[in-house]
Amino acid sequence: MAAQLPSQQSSITIGRNHIDDRTFEHETRDLAQHGSFSVAALDRTPGLASGLECARERGLPCGIGAELRIDWPAVAGSVSQRPRWLRLARRMGRAVQRRTRAVTAAIGSLGPRRAMRFWAARRGLPLGRRGGRYLLSPAPAAPPLAARAASSDLDVFRNVFVERAYAGVGGDADDVRLVVDCGANVGYASAYFAVRYPRAELIAVEPDAANYEMLQVNTAPFGERVRALRAAVWSAPAALVIDEGVYGDGREWSRQVREARPGESDCFAAVSVETLLRDSGHERISILKVDIEGAEAVVFADGCQAWLPRVDSIAIELHSDTSFGDCHGVFHRAIAGEGFTVSQSGNLTICRRERAAQRSSRS
Repeated sequence: MAAQLPSQQSSITIGRNHIDDRTFEHETRDLAQHGSFSVAALDRTPGLASGLECARERGLPCGIGAELRIDWPAVAGSVSQRPRWLRLARRMGRAVQRRTRAVTAAIGSLGPRRAMRFWAARRGLPLGRRGGRYLLSPAPAAPPLAARAASSDLDVFRNVFVERAYAGVGGDADDVRLVVDCGANVGYASAYFAVRYPRAELIAVEPDAANYEMLQVNTAPFGERVRALRAAVWSAPAALVIDEGVYGDGREWSRQVREARPGESDCFAAVSVETLLRDSGHERISILKVDIEGAEAVVFADGCQAWLPRVDSIAIELHSDTSFGDCHGVFHRAIAGEGFTVSQSGNLTICRRERAAQRSSRS
């Protein structure tokens, strides 16, 4: 049932139970283009996420309330008063545009054949699937990488190899000698850096047992160049466990850790960046990649000044919506005065030293 706007009112309320999921998705996306709204958190339907995302992209206020409420601008007409065929045509047109852009990006990054296998995996088709895993090739010179069906692995693959999230990280291939991947997940970023920097050694750290198993599979083709550790990066020695609370969308790429309580089992060791660097045998970390779901607030809060001067580049995803607190503030206070040039690329904060500064600090 579509919403109708009374002619003499500037706002209207729609009960969630009066619209089916498909209509809810389309109506919220259309309404988000014209006003602000809040929606009941009765479930996590695709429509709810789609509507909220659409509103946030346009900088409109939106949040959780008791029901879906649309606050219309005084001059805006009702989307729902348009003919239904016109609204459907607009939705179909937008869907075709999004799909075309996504397919074009995949073909441009992967090539036609590899893009076809990737999109088959995204649609759950059997092409390239062996058991419950897909084998995906990100580049001609790269070994095939395993991805679990119906998991966040395919989203991570898209981020690393289609969207090329880490393309702006690092420098000349001859200058990159050690990459430390904190929060390695299933190893796609590690594989990307291993192919891009063939002379580099890598340390890939991942705490989740199932992700770590995939990490071992995906880094095995690189032999001794990549060392995979089941651990979590922390600021001091500690016994850690996977936090069973749900963070983000609750899928495999959003695992968090916490310190173990007395008597808890399945613990693993915390490891500091300083320890990783010392055990590597290298003097410096060329690239420090950090995506640890909020624990960066711990890593950069205490003791980081002992190793930060020996890091050339940082690519970090900051999470300030977690129980760890203000990750953005902690991180930027830690790197202040370290001589990094800071930029933003999508969700990544990228920090790089000028090559002259790197050479000076090595001498």
